[in-house]
Amino acid sequence: VDRAAHAAMMMEEYRRADRERTGILTWGDGEIRDFVAAVFRRLALVPPTETQMYAIYTVFDSDRSMRLEARECLCLADALLRATLIGGRDGVDTGSFELSGTGSDTDIASSSAQLAERPGSARSSRSAASRSLLPPGSARLG
Repeated sequence: VDRAAHAAMMMEEYRRADRERTGILTWGDGEIRDFVAAVFRRLALVPPTETQMYAIYTVFDSDRSMRLEARECLCLADALLRATLIGGRDGVDTGSFELSGTGSDTDIASSSAQLAERPGSARSSRSAASRSLLPPGSARLG
């Protein structure tokens, strides 16, 4: 996948979703869900369920404001895509990640959190902050 083209496509979908041009999408009115679904559809993929999206969304919404800025939305979509693409392939070398590929909410949440922590990931610069965002009782990753 061409990273520049992938990023441009996601940004295009983000701009479509941000109808009011505020630089923020909200969960409550479906903007975030619709944005993620649009990104998946553009790639001819079946979008995750709302429950699966929400499980990962909560990692990105650290202040529980029910809204995400553009960068956070793009990182959310990227994490869900990576979890889906890596988690859905049997026999893919995922390094130290344990992925069952069943597509359950827990598998996708776990995969996305692990991918967010992987060096060189879109969120690697937020590594320390994201560790504190994991739900209580979650296993440490990596």
